[in-house]
Amino acid sequence: MRYLILTDIHANLEGLTTCLIDARERGYDETLVLGDIVGYGPDPNAVIEVIRDLKPKAIVRGNHDKVALGMNQAEGFHAAARAAAHWMLESLTDQNREWLVALPMGPTIPLWDASDLSQINVHLRHTAERLKAAGCDFFVCPDNTAHIAFDAATEPYPLPGLHIADVVAQHAKADGRRRIALLGTRYTMQGPAYPAAFQRHGLEMRTPSLADQELINAVIFGELCQGVLTDASRDAYVAIIQKLKSEGCDAVALSCTEIPLLITPDVSPLPTLDSTRLLAHAAVDVALGAKSLPTWRGGPFS
Repeated sequence: MRYLILTDIHANLEGLTTCLIDARERGYDETLVLGDIVGYGPDPNAVIEVIRDLKPKAIVRGNHDKVALGMNQAEGFHAAARAAAHWMLESLTDQNREWLVALPMGPTIPLWDASDLSQINVHLRHTAERLKAAGCDFFVCPDNTAHIAFDAATEPYPLPGLHIADVVAQHAKADGRRRIALLGTRYTMQGPAYPAAFQRHGLEMRTPSLADQELINAVIFGELCQGVLTDASRDAYVAIIQKLKSEGCDAVALSCTEIPLLITPDVSPLPTLDSTRLLAHAAVDVALGAKSLPTWRGGPFS
């Protein structure tokens, strides 16, 4: 296996292009990107698009990437680096900014936008294979959106796993809930994973209006993934939950890892179902032998 390792590209399209020409002549199997995709150079959007097309096997954000996104301060940067970072912040397209913000999910964002669940499963199955090789007995994935792809898998995963939507539905049923409000990424709110899980357990489900879904999604990627918590966004989320309460919902599923950072039980108009914590508790129960190992290996849940 030959790896092409790219790092400190700093929005230098000419340098990246020259490097790739040479790498293709030499031959390589997989690409690893070790950060600082942007910063300094004049072509941040073009460079990001080239990196996205490479479909790296692994990719991380560097400190210049974080500063360019406004996630970190430019402390310690010299004047030119600070100026470049501020320019990057204004120059990135919304799509490329969202991709950088979402790393390590970033490489799969174009696949989600294209609904290419087959290739997303290739990405996820690779991780499951690594877990099996490390000696794991089962897997959990706190990424709610990923379960849309898991459910669409056409071949079994190498390990059995806990299904996050089913864990949430089981808990809601045990609590005596009847109609659940669902908050998450746009993909989760519009996807089939949660409706199917709630239906299996005899529960009704409601989602916010399309306008409210866009607001929720924008806050997740534009603020929460960057560690930004604002009262304005909290108030907006609370108002959305209140609307769903008026539609007869008796609990709200916080089905995105970051939402509980913003919406805590004391501010929510409805009792909360924190998918991440519920999955973690279920995983501990299985690991300690309090519950049996799961049997689901992707594909339709039964």
